[in-house]
Amino acid sequence: MFVFGGPNLVGPWHTRAALRAHRVQYVLVSSRLVADGYSEQTPELVAWVKKTAAPVLEFRGPTTGILTLYRLGAP
Repeated sequence: MFVFGGPNLVGPWHTRAALRAHRVQYVLVSSRLVADGYSEQTPELVAWVKKTAAPVLEFRGPTTGILTLYRLGAP
């Protein structure tokens, strides 16, 4: 998962606290990378993102699974 927003354009922040600290606005999640253990994101963090953020766009493919860009309200 990569995140976009705040004073830094892009960063690999992997906790809710880090998302808050960096004022993240968008989160990009690859379902396949998380499911296969190739992401530093925990399934719990991804579940929280899915529950609290709005999907902006989604792409389905054989490599990434479901690649979704989420817009966070207040992380």
